[in-house]
Amino acid sequence: MSRFFALILAFTAAIGAGIATETTGAAADSTTPEQQIQAQVYGSCVKAGKLGTPGGELEANCQCEAQVASSILTDDAKQAMANGTFPGGFQGPLFKVDQEGFNRLVIKSCPGVRPVLTRQICDPNPDSPACAKLKQALQAP
Repeated sequence: MSRFFALILAFTAAIGAGIATETTGAAADSTTPEQQIQAQVYGSCVKAGKLGTPGGELEANCQCEAQVASSILTDDAKQAMANGTFPGGFQGPLFKVDQEGFNRLVIKSCPGVRPVLTRQICDPNPDSPACAKLKQALQAP
């Protein structure tokens, strides 16, 4: 697996774990499943601290990623959240796309993420396969 996708996969896996374990408290008080997932993705993203520097960049990128995540929730996941059976009684997929599809949506939808990934992946080794993969993803329609 390329470093690019390993970085994104590790980051979004951490978010997924955070969503599955942290859907109580403030996030559960949100009125819609979309708001619940946004709160969890945002919180997990900021805590992970991998999408930029604190003080604006990180928070903006995390907000964008949270909006992407909430826009691709499956109907079953939304229903489970609305019924209060998420995560415990929920067995289906959380998102309408797979992990790679989610990663591509974040790159496409969140322009602030692009320079962060470029700094993390391409600046240290511009000739690496991971950098080539990132550049390909950045150019994809």
